Amino acid sequence: MFKSMALTKGRGWALLGSYLIMGVIYFVALTIVSVLQNIALLGQMMPMFTDPEYLESGGTEMFTAMAEMFKSPEMLLAMTGVMVLQVIVSTVFLFAYTGLTAFSMRYLQEEKGLLVSELDVFD
Repeated sequence: MFKSMALTKGRGWALLGSYLIMGVIYFVALTIVSVLQNIALLGQMMPMFTDPEYLESGGTEMFTAMAEMFKSPEMLLAMTGVMVLQVIVSTVFLFAYTGLTAFSMRYLQEEKGLLVSELDVFD
């Protein structure tokens, strides 16, 4: 822990800023996926948005229609597609965070004049 603190001394704000920027990009990407999901699927999943008569029926017909929609192969396929897209976005950003960490460590080691072979990162 102390070696890590010594390695990042004087660069803490830059590191924090880069991780915050990466977090904001990740948040925006997942928000876009969520908005696309809502645009594509919300009207189908909630029939009350497309047919106001469901609101007047007391709810039973609306929930029955929603249950049938969730069982349909098209809806299951669409929801699977959205989940796959979310997994892809999350995996890309997981690798991006890992790459950012590795790049930062390498850059700071070179900046401080430390060779990778001289460091024992598992201390």
